[in-house]
Amino acid sequence: MKKNWLYFLLKLTVSCALIIYIMSNFQVEKLLHRLENIELWHLFSATMIFVLLMLNNTLRWYVVINAIGSALPFKISFKIFYIGLFFNQTLPSSVGGDAVRMYLANKEGLSLTSAINSVLLERIATLLGLIILVVICQP
Repeated sequence: MKKNWLYFLLKLTVSCALIIYIMSNFQVEKLLHRLENIELWHLFSATMIFVLLMLNNTLRWYVVINAIGSALPFKISFKIFYIGLFFNQTLPSSVGGDAVRMYLANKEGLSLTSAINSVLLERIATLLGLIILVVICQP
């Protein structure tokens, strides 16, 4: 019991210290100035591009899942992909989001092998697409 309390206190202290550090370097005036001067069209365009990219990436993963003989509804694939993206952005490496995707896909009914293969093949397809794009764009 005492060990749990100390662990909680340590986590709370570290969290508070990090929040204080971030807030001490945070300049609210600059943020407000930027928010006042933002072009709504730019914000809307960026949001739409992000949504289209998410749909494209989810569709690519969905196609890979179906190509390996498994099935996961598109809506669930989108949800899992979005959660994986969150973890890619918040964890120190981009592998964390893939691990979360594998875990959640497995939890939604894909076999562990299919979940792992689908994420790895989707990553390989992305890499091949980038390589092709680079080759095409070379002078």
